Amino acid sequence: MNNEIIIVDSLHKFDELISQDDIFNNVQFNLIGKELRIHYFKSIYVEFNNCIFNCNQLSILNIKKSELIIEFNNCIFNSDFYLENCEIDQLRFFNTKKIKSLKLFNHNSVKSKIEINHFSFKNELNNYVCEEPIVFSFHNVFFKRYFELVNINNINGIISFSNNLFGDEMYEKSSSCVFHSSILSNINFSNNEFNTFTSFRNSTFSFNKNNFIETGSIWHESKFYNNQFRKVDFNEVEFDGFVIFEKCDFLSTTWFENCKNLKNSHLKFDACEFKGFSLFNDSKLNFLDIDRCTFDKSSSFTDSEFNKLKLYEVKFGGGAYFDEMKIKG
Repeated sequence: MNNEIIIVDSLHKFDELISQDDIFNNVQFNLIGKELRIHYFKSIYVEFNNCIFNCNQLSILNIKKSELIIEFNNCIFNSDFYLENCEIDQLRFFNTKKIKSLKLFNHNSVKSKIEINHFSFKNELNNYVCEEPIVFSFHNVFFKRYFELVNINNINGIISFSNNLFGDEMYEKSSSCVFHSSILSNINFSNNEFNTFTSFRNSTFSFNKNNFIETGSIWHESKFYNNQFRKVDFNEVEFDGFVIFEKCDFLSTTWFENCKNLKNSHLKFDACEFKGFSLFNDSKLNFLDIDRCTFDKSSSFTDSEFNKLKLYEVKFGGGAYFDEMKIKG
């Protein structure tokens, strides 16, 4: 790979380069205060390697090319990244050193969605920390087959997902949605449908109101509201502080096993329906709070430990197992 740095310092040069090439190595886009708009790529495979974007915003707009793969490897974004009103095959980020915000959305209609077959944002090592916090904002997106957010230590960032669809019936046996080995700060998941196996294994949910400063957004707790999960795994998740699941439907087996935080965790379920088996075995939580929920099939809390447990108007239709459970409070 040629390590010569290429400088692009005008919009004309940017448009010309994008229209002529599809592999970009060591390009530095120096257009501070400008929005870089891309409406077209010359091929179906586009790759940015070790590139730096010094601009206000990089936008990919209105591209409908179902075989298009866009990949960013080891890049630095001193900018926001927008993808709007597109239908593409893959969008992949690997070892992103810095990015202010990553926003995927469709403003045209709630029913009309961006379509991405495979989305990936991951780092090679789970101790890889981005230089600055990231705002992830995904709205009205259809992730048809694979979604990956892996090894992201977004300690002071924000994650807002709403009105998204994960998984297509066509790929039911060969699709997945994973948020693995990551620190997920200030989450707000609302009105999403997870129609494939979904896993948050070995991740941490945390909340810090200071993360919202100068972002234009604010909510007051880590929250899952009105989501539908087909089969979901929260095993080995650390709930740091208060996390609430409100009006969520769990359609199949649900795992909350080996979740460990006896110090300050407050995990609440409010008006949720568990239609499959639900497993809370071997978890150690400060406060488990279940309010007006229904468990249609058997639930197990075997070998779990809580400082405080609250069950209010809970219906266990398939039986509940509390063998060797400990309540300290």
